[in-house]
Amino acid sequence: DLPTPAGKPQESARQVVAYFGTYSVDDGAKTITYTAERATIPPFDGLARKATVTVTGDELRQSSAPVTGPQGTFTPQLVMRRAK
Repeated sequence: DLPTPAGKPQESARQVVAYFGTYSVDDGAKTITYTAERATIPPFDGLARKATVTVTGDELRQSSAPVTGPQGTFTPQLVMRRAK
């Protein structure tokens, strides 16, 4: 297993973001805004992040702005497909 950075028990050594909090949906803009109450990356605590959502057939795609974490910058992408 990867080590946890010393003195930062909340921060993962892996590039994984998990959080809980609230969200709001803007149907007209096709966006969702997540506000993280707590997250695995401490700078996300209390942060509101907006993501663009598209639905095509049985697929939902969510794309967020780039994020800089402990291991560099990445662009969060989420794709969900309806089970058949």
